Amino acid sequence: MTASWKSIQFLGRIASQMMAILRMIPFVDDAVDSVQRKLLNPIVIRLIQDTDDPDLDAALELYRKKIPDDQRFETTDIISWLREDKISRHGADRDAAPTDWFVVAKYKRRVCGFILFHYYPGVRLALFAYMVVAASPGSASPNIAANTLCSYASKLLKTRRELLGCRGIVLEVEDPRKEKGKYKQDECLARVRRFCTLAEMQGFSLRALDFTYKQPKLSTDAPPDTERPMLLLSARIRENPANAQNQRSEAAELLSFVYTRVYPEGYSMDALENGEYRDYCLALLNRELANLPAQVRSLSVKQLVVQVRNSQSPKIMPR
Repeated sequence: MTASWKSIQFLGRIASQMMAILRMIPFVDDAVDSVQRKLLNPIVIRLIQDTDDPDLDAALELYRKKIPDDQRFETTDIISWLREDKISRHGADRDAAPTDWFVVAKYKRRVCGFILFHYYPGVRLALFAYMVVAASPGSASPNIAANTLCSYASKLLKTRRELLGCRGIVLEVEDPRKEKGKYKQDECLARVRRFCTLAEMQGFSLRALDFTYKQPKLSTDAPPDTERPMLLLSARIRENPANAQNQRSEAAELLSFVYTRVYPEGYSMDALENGEYRDYCLALLNRELANLPAQVRSLSVKQLVVQVRNSQSPKIMPR
């Protein structure tokens, strides 16, 4: 028995030495590193397809904890979207119907993050509604979870038949220039950078449309004029950099997309409530289009960071 164990140890040392020699060859080292990152990544990614999936319940609990009340739909709404999505994927108009995608990240069998996005084949745009990652004692870095979620979402956009025609990504985020305190500003910038990474994976250029965008209130029962000011991000292939000087037409297109497709879609099972909310969103669209400036500039992520850093710099008062 001892001799056999010594033989195994000897063979192990030989194999280790041979691997060390082979990894001196660049392409072998790169291939081994790629396999290790895939197999040894502590983050497990799952696409939720059933509304009774336990990981969905855990992700929605994270959603309730991390997203403020005035920025989130009811969790029952999300469950309803996913249930209806599963039905519509088997319907006669499945190629034209919007689809919903809920992806969770797990660390040591516990949900530590998720992405929820919607795809609209009629306009070939994907709206990323939420990306949430959480840090907890003993967990993997939130950046690892975020990067793994982005990689998986990118793979979906490139390989799933329903998403292959995607021509752009749309996002709503808190404007870091308007947040109070360096911590909150940096947190907002980190969120923008994560989506920038996702956009670059698709070959898109992420830019912020620099105008006052208002997120619709999530219920017609909310007080009047309580729309939340946010920053609208657009990621597309930009063939002409000069187009970034005035993006008014794109801003108008995205306002129409958000106010007439994204928010009214699946608002309520009640036809009367649906009609009221659609009327509200349409009135908001007309108001915001009327107020849209003649010149709408787009900002790169680098430009946005510079503006935030400038706002954080201490002001020197003249003597």
